[in-house]
Amino acid sequence: MIFAAAHREKVCCLITEAAHIFVEDVTLEGIREAVWRNIMAKRRILSSRDGPRPGLPPPFREWNIEAYLSAVSCPVLAIQGQDDPYGTPAQLEAIVRQVSGPAAGLIVPACGHIPHFQAREAVTAVMADFVGKCLKRNQ
Repeated sequence: MIFAAAHREKVCCLITEAAHIFVEDVTLEGIREAVWRNIMAKRRILSSRDGPRPGLPPPFREWNIEAYLSAVSCPVLAIQGQDDPYGTPAQLEAIVRQVSGPAAGLIVPACGHIPHFQAREAVTAVMADFVGKCLKRNQ
């Protein structure tokens, strides 16, 4: 999204998948859990009683790229899994609401953080249709 905002002439359309534009509590908890699981897996320990989850640096909480969104003027398709453990639909809704070009959002039911993998057929069909329409518009 930042590239599309900074280089409008180089981007004819944009698809985001599980994109984050600000940090939510669920994002922090999901990252803490993923980091902890990675640490425990390296130690070959997967028990939840093996110590506290690692923290994240305080500046991370303030990360936000909403200021770039109004400069995104190309068509945007924002996709997010309904069960994404790292973000809520508020991410997708904010993208659709704040970009200046035409935008659509797709919440993929029964899907986590990787829609193109977890709901491959449905998501790639929507992506292909979106790109096809963008290409026709730019001919």
